[in-house]
Amino acid sequence: MTHLYDELISVLEQEFVLCEQMQELLQKEQDVILALNASVIEELMNKKMHLTNMLKESDLKREALLGQLGYPNKTILYLAEVADTQYSSRLSELAGKFADVVAEITELNKMNGRLVKRTLYHLKSSASFLGGFSVTGGAGLSVEA
Repeated sequence: MTHLYDELISVLEQEFVLCEQMQELLQKEQDVILALNASVIEELMNKKMHLTNMLKESDLKREALLGQLGYPNKTILYLAEVADTQYSSRLSELAGKFADVVAEITELNKMNGRLVKRTLYHLKSSASFLGGFSVTGGAGLSVEA
């Protein structure tokens, strides 16, 4: 059974690295949104989708290991409380790190969503304003030197 804890901790450490990568990516996304760089935004979206898929895979592994340990759908913090002492401190540490990085990811994601909405609103407002001007050449207009 101890090998399952070792494997779970390994999966959690890998998942945490993925969360840190997501956090960094969201910070870059925020910078790019503010700079209105569409090609970089698209590139970041693709990377974000890839990281999201990797996190989903890690989540499935974690849940399978928790099930094998007899703790399906339990939190890392709960597992730290019931695990052997050799694992409890590492699990507690990981639970704290996850809480921090997930809170940061959540906040960045909310902020980026608000920035995108605000940017779209301003772009639509500008388009409406500019659409009100009709700039066309007259029928008899000639440009000759």
